[in-house]
Amino acid sequence: MILPDIPCSVFFDDDEWKAMYKIVNKTKYAPDKPYSLADAVKYVGAIGGYKRSPSDGPPGLKSIWKELRELSNAFECVKYLNFETT
Repeated sequence: MILPDIPCSVFFDDDEWKAMYKIVNKTKYAPDKPYSLADAVKYVGAIGGYKRSPSDGPPGLKSIWKELRELSNAFECVKYLNFETT
């Protein structure tokens, strides 16, 4: 990854990165500040089954692509139904 430490908010909307954090970490609360893009990639992978073990490499491109597509659909549903994600 070229810029792993930039905030994930450059790619995801606030509602999106907060919802993803809540899903992966199984919590009702998201951090106030966006986490890094590197963490966001791991979270996307985790939703797709990536274990986040220190001995594992980063999630694969195919896994990330599939999960981003599914997350995009889920985010659109949340926005359409006007559910609160923050």
